Amino acid sequence: MWLTFIGEIHASVGAAVGSLDRVSGSECMMTARVEPGSVPAGVVIEHDGPVAHARIDIDGELAARGQVAVQAVHAVFDRIETMPAFRRRGLGRQVMTGLAAWTADHHATTGVLTASVSGRKLYETLGWSTFGPVSTFRGRAE
Repeated sequence: MWLTFIGEIHASVGAAVGSLDRVSGSECMMTARVEPGSVPAGVVIEHDGPVAHARIDIDGELAARGQVAVQAVHAVFDRIETMPAFRRRGLGRQVMTGLAAWTADHHATTGVLTASVSGRKLYETLGWSTFGPVSTFRGRAE
């Protein structure tokens, strides 16, 4: 069992999740308006219905990736990642730009994502705003 809270955890809830293992607590939910744009050169996007996967390969090696799902006018961005050997080259920005362009083409107007501490700065530079903290718990194995 997994349980995710968006927002501050009230003390009364804290007691209820005391028997669960905390998986994360330093992430935050972020949101942004999705604007039309172009997919940057080098970003490959494949889709299956409302879900798109973006990737950037450099010299035959996966350098960065991410995915997004569109439901009505909402787009949920997920698993945006730049591989360690390719960080600090703007590849995460390119993946996000490509996915945002794809979602706008599919009529999304609002994006949401859960940002890690390391990803938060990138998203802020792209115009995303923090909505609230995110805490995730899971049941303990018996």
